[in-house]
Amino acid sequence: MRYAVLNPLHRGGGFSRGNGIGGVRFDGLVAAPPARVEPVKVGKVDGARKMIREALGLPAPRDAAVIPVWVTVDVPKDASPGRYGGTLTIRAKGIEPVEVPVDLSVADWSLPDLKDYATLVFIYQSPETLARYYKVAMWSEEHWKLIEKSLELMGGIGNIGLIFPFTAESCHGNPETMVHWIPKGDGTYAHDWTHFDRYLKTAMKYHHRDRIRCVAINVWGNEVRPARGTGRMHGAQVTVMDAKTGKRTNIKVPAYGTPACEAFWRPVLLAAKARLKTYGLEGKLMLGVGNDSSPPWNQVAMFRRILPEARWFRESHYNAWGYRYDAKDKRKTVPVGLNSIVWGGQVYDPKVRRLYGWKYNPKHIILNFNRPGASSLVLTGFPRPWSYRMWMESTIACGRNGNGRVGGDYWNLGISLHKLWKGRRVSSEAGGGSRGTLFGSYPQSSVGQTGLGNNTTDLFAPGPDGPITTARFENAREGNQEAEARVSIEKALLSKTVPPGLARRCQALLDERTNVLRLKGYAAGWGQSTRRLFALAGEVAKAPKVAPAKAKAAAKK
Repeated sequence: MRYAVLNPLHRGGGFSRGNGIGGVRFDGLVAAPPARVEPVKVGKVDGARKMIREALGLPAPRDAAVIPVWVTVDVPKDASPGRYGGTLTIRAKGIEPVEVPVDLSVADWSLPDLKDYATLVFIYQSPETLARYYKVAMWSEEHWKLIEKSLELMGGIGNIGLIFPFTAESCHGNPETMVHWIPKGDGTYAHDWTHFDRYLKTAMKYHHRDRIRCVAINVWGNEVRPARGTGRMHGAQVTVMDAKTGKRTNIKVPAYGTPACEAFWRPVLLAAKARLKTYGLEGKLMLGVGNDSSPPWNQVAMFRRILPEARWFRESHYNAWGYRYDAKDKRKTVPVGLNSIVWGGQVYDPKVRRLYGWKYNPKHIILNFNRPGASSLVLTGFPRPWSYRMWMESTIACGRNGNGRVGGDYWNLGISLHKLWKGRRVSSEAGGGSRGTLFGSYPQSSVGQTGLGNNTTDLFAPGPDGPITTARFENAREGNQEAEARVSIEKALLSKTVPPGLARRCQALLDERTNVLRLKGYAAGWGQSTRRLFALAGEVAKAPKVAPAKAKAAAKK
C-alpha cells in the first residue's frame, strides 16, 4: 500500500496541465498516508475538458482533497495462475468507509530472478545532491542513510552499474573525490578509502555481483582534453587531506600522459582493483568517462600500462568500439566496454525489420540515452508516466541493450551557472542540459549536450526522510517486466522450436506491440495486451519443442 504525494521538484510538468490537482503531479509514493490532505481549488474547467466531462456524464469538478492510493502485489513464483479477488477499504474522517474491489490476474509464467534479467538499466546516483537537498554534512551518518535509500531503489530495479569519481569537479558535479590522497611528506601519498569502501559495501547489499556490468572509476574527462589549437588542458584534480587536521583541498594532478602522472595514478588504481576483487567485481572495472572527444592515445596508453585488462566507459552521441593507444598503429586499441549513445535507435516497422536488443556482446554494451536525437523515445524533462512503461520495450525493439545515463536522485537544486561562476565567461557548452542539477556544473568538465540533464535526471522523488520511489519509477519497473516476457518469447521464436500455430500468435502480438511503440503514445488496451503477453510467455515455456526444420516447413506452409 502506497500513497501518491505531490513531487515538490516538478510543478506542472511536460504534458497538458499535470495529472495532479492544482497543476502539480502526484509522483512520489510513500508508505504511510499523510495525516491531513488540504483541499485545493480546481478552478474553471472549459473547452475540451468540459466537453469530455459532459460526454461522460460527469458533474462539474469542485474543490476537493485528493490523494491517489497505489496497490502493488508481489506474486510468489509458486502461486497458482488464475484470477484473484480482494477488497480495499478506504476510510477518512467525515466519510463513510468505501470498499473498492481489487482484481488480480496471475499468468502461468514466472519472471527470471532480477540478477538474470536480459534487459539492462544504468542509474546514476549523486551523494552530493542528497547532502545539499537535505542539508546534512557529507559522509555523516544522516548522509549515509540517504545514500542507502537511493542504492536500495537502484538495486531493486536491476541497476547494472556503479560510478566512483576519482577526480574532483568532474562532470558528475562532485566538488571532491570519493578517495582522499594523504601526503606522506616524501612526494608520495597514502589513500583514505573510508568512503569508497562504505559506498561499495552498501551498494552490494542491494546489487548482485552477477548483475553488475560496470564499475566505473572516473579518471578522465573534458578537463584533461587538450584544447584545440593550443593543446593546453585545464587538468584533473584530486582531493588531498591533511592527516593531522583533516583539512581537505583539491590539487592538480600531473599532466596526463607523463611518467609523473602514471606514477601518481598507479597505486590508487591497483588498490581500487584489489578492493573490487573482494566482491568479485575486478573484471567489471572500467575507466571513464569518455565522451564525444576520445582520450588522446598517450593518455589511453598510460592507463593501459597500469590496468592492462581494464576497458573504458563512454557517454556519447555515437558508438565507439575502442580507443587508440599507439600513435602509429590504428589497430591497437583498448576496448570500450560500455557505451550510452544518442543517435539512431529507430523502432522499425516489423514487416521491414525486427531488432533484438537483448542479443548483445557482453564485452561491448550499447545503452540508449533517451535525449532528443534518439529516434525511439525522448525522456527529457518530466514526461508522462506512460513513457516509462514503454521505455525498456522500445529500447530492445530499437536494437539497443538497455537504458543508461539516467539519473536517480540528480534533483533540480536551482543551480544557476551564471551565479555559480559569478559572470565568468565559459564555453558555450558549459553546463549544457544540467537543468539546475549538479551534473555539468563545472565548465571545464562539462560534456555539453551529452549531459545527463538532457535525459531524465531524477527517477526518485525527495521524500520526508530520503529518496522515495515514484509513479515513473514504478512504471519503468513494470515495463521492464513486460520486456522480459517479450524477450522470453523472442528467444523461443528465434530458436525455431515453437509449434507453428503458437509461433504465429506470438509474432502477431509482438508486432502489434512494436507498432504501438512506434507511435510513442499511450495505447488503449495495453493492459489487455500485456495480459496476453504474459499468457503467451507461459504457453511458450510449457509447449513441447518441435524440430527446427519441421517448424520452418510448417511456417512456410
